Amino acid sequence: MKSTFKNHFLILTISMGVFASVMSTSMLTIAFPDIVSDFNISYETLQWRNILFFALFAVGLPFFGKTADHFGARRQFFTGIVLFALSTLCSGLTRDWNFFLIFQSLQGLADSMIVPVQVIFIRQSFPENKIGWAFG
Repeated sequence: MKSTFKNHFLILTISMGVFASVMSTSMLTIAFPDIVSDFNISYETLQWRNILFFALFAVGLPFFGKTADHFGARRQFFTGIVLFALSTLCSGLTRDWNFFLIFQSLQGLADSMIVPVQVIFIRQSFPENKIGWAFG
């Protein structure tokens, strides 16, 4: 019974990390008109946010996949969550476009720290016949 509770708690924790990541980008997309207005920028300029976010996310995935093996998945997961939360908070509080880009870039980097360790957690915590359920 404890093992089942532990596995469900792990899945809930991983899901919250995925949810935060996906929702932050989705919610930001909804806020694009306000961002353009508040920072007095064009939609073309706004695309720099997406370019930086997704470039750092893509480049960071293999790098942080390797560092998780070396430094530990748990440590990297919590570091990524803290960086993600702080960069999100700072993104919402800044009134400077350049700082907004920096904080959003850090958020992409934090996402790239979180995603690979989720796979590690599932692979390490579930038997082969339950991995499909855990990923689902």
